Amino acid sequence: MLLRAPSSGPNRHAKVSGYSLLGYVIEAVSGKTYWEFMAERIFRPIGMNATTDRNPRQIIPHRASGYEETTNHVRINRDDDLTDVCAAGAIAATVCDLAKWNAALDGDKLLTAASKAQMWTPGKLNDGSPMTYGFGWRIGTLEGHRSIGHSGSTSGFSASVQRYPDDRLVVIVLTNTGEEIATKLAEKVASFYFGSR
Repeated sequence: MLLRAPSSGPNRHAKVSGYSLLGYVIEAVSGKTYWEFMAERIFRPIGMNATTDRNPRQIIPHRASGYEETTNHVRINRDDDLTDVCAAGAIAATVCDLAKWNAALDGDKLLTAASKAQMWTPGKLNDGSPMTYGFGWRIGTLEGHRSIGHSGSTSGFSASVQRYPDDRLVVIVLTNTGEEIATKLAEKVASFYFGSR
């Protein structure tokens, strides 16, 4: 499964381009490929051992195939090679590994509290108008509960990580359909949880 920049909204292409550019900056500064850097700095230190790039030539046990529906309602396999999008997506991961990522965000092994606070602060446009987007995270609320989330979809997959820090709740949804349904499903699960308390 993969995560990538939000795939809808007026600034979609700017965000995807921005993430790709950031990946190339990381390569230029570190002297490593983006994937080597990610493995060394994030994946291995927090035990994300099943996470890698989405190169279709890699043998990944139990790898899911991604599907999309055509206008004629025929489902086609769309598990394409997306390694060229670099930092804008193309991560193959599991729910268990993303739970480790979430646990790392709750601790201080990976990022300082100050870095996380900055990352989860909504940005402002040049005219001073507030955004609902921080550094790679959408900031908002769901039914009055503070939410911090990231989602994406591309070529047969839809993924979402929705965090509700005040409730100590995270909902992770990975699907093998190109339909942008992961966040809707995650929010339904969260709503069910909030209603059951």
